[in-house]
Amino acid sequence: LLPLALWRLTGTISEPAARLPFTLASLLAVVTVYLIGRQLGGNRLGWLAAGLFAASGFMVAFGRIVQYQALVVWFSALAVLLAMRGQAVRQTRYALLAGIFLGVGLLAHYDAVLALPAIGWLLVTSAPPPPEPATSRSAVRHSPFAVRHSLWFAAGLLAAALPFYLPFALDPQANRTGEYVGGRIGTQLRNNLPDFFHFNTFYSSFYFIIVTGLLVLAALLLLSWRGGRWSRWLGGVSAAGAVAVALWPQLLAGSSVDLSVLPFAVLLFTAFAALFAGRSGFSPGQANRWQAVVLWLAVPFLGYNFVVALGLTHIYTVVPAWSLLAAFSLNTKQLAASKSRRWAVNGAFAAFLLLSALFLWNAFVRHDVEYWQDYPAGNLPGFYTPYTAPPQAGFFGFAHRAGWKTIGQKIAAGELAGDYGSNEEPDVTTWYTRGAPRACDPQPEFYFLADDRIDPVDVPTDLIAQQYTQVAAVTLDNGKQMRVMQLTPPGPQLGGLDVAGLSRRFDQSATPAAFARSARGSQPADANFGNRARLIGFDLDTRRAVPGGRVPVTLYWQALAPIQTSYQVFTHLESGSGPAAQSDGVPVCWSYPTDAWRPGQIIADQHAIALPPEMAPGVYPLEIGLYRPDDFSRLDVLDAAGNPAGTSVTLAEVEIRRAE
Repeated sequence: LLPLALWRLTGTISEPAARLPFTLASLLAVVTVYLIGRQLGGNRLGWLAAGLFAASGFMVAFGRIVQYQALVVWFSALAVLLAMRGQAVRQTRYALLAGIFLGVGLLAHYDAVLALPAIGWLLVTSAPPPPEPATSRSAVRHSPFAVRHSLWFAAGLLAAALPFYLPFALDPQANRTGEYVGGRIGTQLRNNLPDFFHFNTFYSSFYFIIVTGLLVLAALLLLSWRGGRWSRWLGGVSAAGAVAVALWPQLLAGSSVDLSVLPFAVLLFTAFAALFAGRSGFSPGQANRWQAVVLWLAVPFLGYNFVVALGLTHIYTVVPAWSLLAAFSLNTKQLAASKSRRWAVNGAFAAFLLLSALFLWNAFVRHDVEYWQDYPAGNLPGFYTPYTAPPQAGFFGFAHRAGWKTIGQKIAAGELAGDYGSNEEPDVTTWYTRGAPRACDPQPEFYFLADDRIDPVDVPTDLIAQQYTQVAAVTLDNGKQMRVMQLTPPGPQLGGLDVAGLSRRFDQSATPAAFARSARGSQPADANFGNRARLIGFDLDTRRAVPGGRVPVTLYWQALAPIQTSYQVFTHLESGSGPAAQSDGVPVCWSYPTDAWRPGQIIADQHAIALPPEMAPGVYPLEIGLYRPDDFSRLDVLDAAGNPAGTSVTLAEVEIRRAE
């Protein structure tokens, strides 16, 4: 919705325009972390925390993509800031605003809920301290402060989040999301710390994770030290255990249960509990705020590293609290006791930020070398890389070009007519080809083969070598290519393509209308299949309707009711003795079976009918329908009165021309 708003205002869309809202959210999150740090310990702590936060590769990466993470971080941080402010001044309007901002964060992604324990702690500790000596009666008298703040917060949260989450939860197919999330979480404890370090060294450098990790560890120890003898002893032992588990991940991994979480959980609990002690050196309100920061770190850190089965880059949720605690270590009285010490700390901090900025420039800004595509060779000399390969998934925000705009502009000009396959995933190609038909079978009209890919897709290399001819190539500044292969016999040779000129024209023509697809297709239809699904339109491309060619057809279905059976779709060019050519299968390239369709939903279902080389020229009726794959029984087509009127629909007459 955010890029779409800018798109409608500007008329065309480009990478800078689409990314702008998320870049602003990432930048404003830096300001918000500064304000939280200032609330916790003054301007110096705020600047230190903001600097560490801005130097995180996650924040740079997620400020460069059209995705939810920057919004989650910013709105969660805003909610925490407002809850802290409300706890300090005890005004309910801040609780209401905190609820609204967290609710908006939840609209971006449910990762925002990980800030809820920290905010909840700030809400329940928002009551003014009872007069000394405290009595149960005085505590009861002041409890309405916390209750009122909590109710206002809940009101704001529900007002922002329920308009989406309530109908979502009531949807008959909401259980599919539950199954997906359940699979991501898993059912047993584990140790994902190797992934945590892998992602952090890949996004932010080995030096960043080591320095900030030691600073966070020191902060938790310093907080534990304030609680007295028991917390000092417990904090020291658990910190030593945490370091040991980080170095030897299998240390506490038993045959039946993995206890790697234990030292980290004890350390975080000790730091949290030590702040209850009257000798902590903090005022009650300030101690509560630091407890909230510990909770803000503990929940996502423990959850994604030891509970969730597949956390991937969701560990970005630890970055705000991680930065605040690391800044706390640099802002201790011992380090700031004298002017010379402050200068030494400030100088070391500035050098660290410059080192981090150099890494971030190499990873996210420069285009002559693609850091993650060429990793570890794409890394700068002097930056140690403990891993020889990137993580298996989670590449967001890194500089990358493959030549897709050039391909998209040639498709828009009609010079690459026909369906295609690619060694890149559909989520990438669909945008740049502006919805051109992507084939489900291994023998499309074209193959677009990129040297560098975001998410690779396997292609039949032997078949391509035998049956396809290269008709064009996109050569990038770094020497890498995108090759255009066409089914033999090919059309005209396009040769080397003008990358800069075609990319510029692609951006200039990137209006909403260029990407919009009709919900009913270019040709209307109206066929009721058993009161379960209705065919409401279709697209038909006969430009390659020659023997050995292909006829792409897109069917537009609308689900009328929940469908319990997984039907397959057939598209036949009929002759007197049966199908002369056909394309059958599960809808949407075998990815969206009919028993997953939602009533009222419109489904664009692409097929491509491969024409045999020996197919005789002539006119063939195009018939389509639905059938059960187990017994081949077809679903009836109903007439206006609801009576069976056949088992297929003839959409058009397709003329197969002689090959030139």
